[in-house]
Amino acid sequence: MARLTGNRRLNKSRSEKETRHLVYNLGEAGLDYKPGDTLGIWPENAPALLAEIARLTGLSPESLAKRDITRLTPPLLSFCSMRAPALAALLAEQSEANQQAWLWGRQIRDVLETYSIVIPIKSVTLLIHRGIFLRSSVAV
Repeated sequence: MARLTGNRRLNKSRSEKETRHLVYNLGEAGLDYKPGDTLGIWPENAPALLAEIARLTGLSPESLAKRDITRLTPPLLSFCSMRAPALAALLAEQSEANQQAWLWGRQIRDVLETYSIVIPIKSVTLLIHRGIFLRSSVAV
């Protein structure tokens, strides 16, 4: 397993697209690779967070294991605001920029704890695996 040791955004904050420079420490992962190879990333949920989200939602940890239990997506936020008038009022009185600022750093857990909302499993997106193009050499 490789650990993420660096994460830097490459485009400007106003860009619609987000591109990141990620640095992984592959030294002890036992991987043999060449520049140009692709590294597959399969994210996993932290067990403690998985247990907490299961407790807050009443869903089983098994049903949440392959779901992104951190990301507060626009459809999920909309679902929550329809069930929590205080959240709907908070979001309605803010501009789009202020909503984005409010969302920054917040996760599903934050909304569930604050507004006591029950969400169906289909509202939580699936974890997505990624392929990352390797640019460095083994000697680096």
